[in-house]
Amino acid sequence: VASAGRTMDGISLVPALSGQQLPKRYGVEIECKSVRDNAGEALGDAEGGMAPENGMGSLDFYAIRTDRFMYVEYSDDEELYDLYTDPYELENAANSHHYAMTKKKLIDHLETLKTCSGSGCLI
Repeated sequence: VASAGRTMDGISLVPALSGQQLPKRYGVEIECKSVRDNAGEALGDAEGGMAPENGMGSLDFYAIRTDRFMYVEYSDDEELYDLYTDPYELENAANSHHYAMTKKKLIDHLETLKTCSGSGCLI
């Protein structure tokens, strides 16, 4: 059996395959880190994707996805989408006063997910 040599952090999804309910969660963290060479140049993402070209920026980001919202945090930018009103994520609402409280809540949950471990991640 192959092993990454790391302790798994999360819950098994196998019970869902047999129709069992999984614990309800507020949101799921998504993160992408660029693979870099010794000079710090991006070679691609951790999943084997291509490095950004033509000044497209960094591949690094953290995000949280809930039933209704997607919040993405880059080192120099952010995106927020209301998936009920904008399911194709075309209108970035990160600077909208209408979503200020929602954005704060998503940021707080994302910060918890970035550093949590074990059962502390089940927010």
